[in-house]
Amino acid sequence: MKNYFYLLVTLFLVSCNFAQPKKMIFNPQEPRAYKISLTSNKLNVGYEVECSFKNNNDNILMETEINKISFSSGSEMDEEINKEYQGYVGSLISNTFNKKGHNESEVENQRILNTELLVVEFPDKEIKAGDTWQGRKSAKPDMFFETILTKYKCLEIREDAMIIEVEMIFEAEKNDQTDLGSKMTRNYKGNYIVDNNGVVKSADLVTSGFSGFSNLTGKLQIIELK
Repeated sequence: MKNYFYLLVTLFLVSCNFAQPKKMIFNPQEPRAYKISLTSNKLNVGYEVECSFKNNNDNILMETEINKISFSSGSEMDEEINKEYQGYVGSLISNTFNKKGHNESEVENQRILNTELLVVEFPDKEIKAGDTWQGRKSAKPDMFFETILTKYKCLEIREDAMIIEVEMIFEAEKNDQTDLGSKMTRNYKGNYIVDNNGVVKSADLVTSGFSGFSNLTGKLQIIELK
């Protein structure tokens, strides 16, 4: 009976330590490197990037240097496309994020990578397991969609990290009346893991949609490189 009592006390203390609500902000303290891969039944694209951060008043300037890009689709154009992509190696993508993880800077339409996928948006309140909220980010460089509506749900709070379920719904401009654009859909769904500084450690998302001609399926993975 005594041992059982100690076990209950231990379980209670553990649950208190790991399930306390957290006020999350985007507050990176050191550079981060990532491997990003998008695989689908149509193409495979991979990146290796390094992100550095500078305080800019109440915001964070994130500069993402592209160190490596690979592309394959099984097309005879792969070699030419890969050659063009290599021109972006060594380039920087700069964005200014506020402490809630929202991009405050103007987005370049021609950027080679959507760096906003490396940042999670947070509500302006403490988060507890089960809480939901929404955010909206740019879909660029996507050719057919303008913004991404993201639905977030906190699945688990750990001592050093938070697991967040996301559903990303790609949205076209409302005045886009093209036949192809009206038929296309794109969705990402899965989990992000963020540390206590609000910085992404990893993400594992299933991608799906309709191209206007066929269904699209795949996976987006973000892995922090040590």
